[in-house]
Amino acid sequence: MKVQELRLLSIRIKIIFGECTHQAADRIYRTNVNRRFCSSKQLQTNFVLKGKTSKDKNLKLMKTILNKERSTRVEGSFVTEKEHYGLKRIRARSPETQNVWLFFGIFTANAVRLAKRIPKEIKLAA
Repeated sequence: MKVQELRLLSIRIKIIFGECTHQAADRIYRTNVNRRFCSSKQLQTNFVLKGKTSKDKNLKLMKTILNKERSTRVEGSFVTEKEHYGLKRIRARSPETQNVWLFFGIFTANAVRLAKRIPKEIKLAA
């Protein structure tokens, strides 16, 4: 993944949700460039601090909350979908076919979510 993806992600978040003050990200985003970007935008992150650890209890609590939310919302949904749609063990030998399996699993999960929404919207309109 590219280093700049965190910048692009924060721009998308700002467009969709408005101003953001906290951001949780995976370990691959904990680069010096992304750390400087978050510091310049005054974003509170879940990144592990470099150097001496801080004794600030509020900071530790915020990082714990951000890590928990990130893991439950992002990884939790993927694990549920992988188990439900038979993607726990991908039956592919090449990266291309592996991506196709993942695409169709996520596509199916989204289609099921949309199908559950449609009757509710029809009832509300009536």
